[in-house]
Amino acid sequence: YYHYTECGLNNIYLRNGYKSIKTPRGDAISIHDLDGLHRAIGLLLVTSKKDLSGDDIRFLRQEMLMSQNTLAKLLGVSEQAVRRWETGKIC
Repeated sequence: YYHYTECGLNNIYLRNGYKSIKTPRGDAISIHDLDGLHRAIGLLLVTSKKDLSGDDIRFLRQEMLMSQNTLAKLLGVSEQAVRRWETGKIC
């Protein structure tokens, strides 16, 4: 298994779809279909029955290529609210 933390989430482990490669700077991981992997992660996040964490919200927002301000406007909340959600500083 490969613990895939590069996406900003701490709970993603890959069983397949990647390979380890040697580079002049050391070992590296090559993911076969990064866009497909991120789509699958996003789909899992939005269809699961659990509350989204700040990291989950940030991942989804970034995958949609949205700024915090744009997401805030779309949801009818302040940019500060989105920032708080993402950092876990919910009042």
